[in-house]
Amino acid sequence: MIVVGRLTRTLAAVLTLVAASVQAQPAGGVVRAERVSPYGRVRVTDYPSSGLRCLEFPPGAVLQSCMRRTRPAELVFPYLRSMLAAMALHPSPRRVLVVGLGGGSLTRALQRSFPYVRQTIVEIDPEVVQVCREFFGLVPTLLTQVEVADARTFLGRTREVYDVVFLDAYGSDAIPHHLTTLEFFRLLRARLRPGGVVASNIWGRHVNDLYERQVATIAGSFPTAYLLRSGAGSGNGGPVSNHVVIGVLGKGDPPREWVGRAAQLQAAGRVDFDLAGLLRRELEVLTGVILDVEPLRDNSRL
Repeated sequence: MIVVGRLTRTLAAVLTLVAASVQAQPAGGVVRAERVSPYGRVRVTDYPSSGLRCLEFPPGAVLQSCMRRTRPAELVFPYLRSMLAAMALHPSPRRVLVVGLGGGSLTRALQRSFPYVRQTIVEIDPEVVQVCREFFGLVPTLLTQVEVADARTFLGRTREVYDVVFLDAYGSDAIPHHLTTLEFFRLLRARLRPGGVVASNIWGRHVNDLYERQVATIAGSFPTAYLLRSGAGSGNGGPVSNHVVIGVLGKGDPPREWVGRAAQLQAAGRVDFDLAGLLRRELEVLTGVILDVEPLRDNSRL
């Protein structure tokens, strides 16, 4: 278990590897739709030079989600490939919860790679759901259902339990605070089966003053924890903008077993990228690391 105390040299080295920038809007975009929702503005923009269609929340200049129009199931952003690694950590995932729909990138990838898995997607903004249907090919099915709700409210009322949970809920510039706290993760743990896995996307410390506290909160909520430095060592020369913190309600797997299961998925053609190599490059074990920060609570002063 993670203990909140002094920051070890090992984790300190990890935390220096965050990126210089998050995914920002390129030039030359063509706006396809812009809507006003109860939570702000929602924009869909095509970028012809790259073949991407992207979801944006103005006035923020961050790309929330992008789809390559010729390959809709491709995971364009590196952090999404890191998040998908959680499916290889669980030995037999059957029921998945996705918090934060965005442009539906993770949902499309799960439908392609794990077509037998039942997905529930929770998205608070009805306009995001609508534009995802109109412009990003979201097709609810018997195995893919969308709930328009606040994730914490949803978790408080559902009686379902999940094998894998993906947390990727962002506003224009941050994760909503009530989805980052010890109280939230205690609620989430109650909706996990034994051995369940939670993968949370967080921005790096250069754009996220709460980075270390978010890592401590997530990792300290689970017996086993890992960190994936998304895109690290991939040879693209770019900075690492996102980290994925993974908690397991159980012992988890030794890294070699996780990598082996990822390699099996590749060999079976279930993923279209080097998932095993990604784990070898990005994986850090957080279990037992001591952190010199206070975890986030509902009443934390930020």
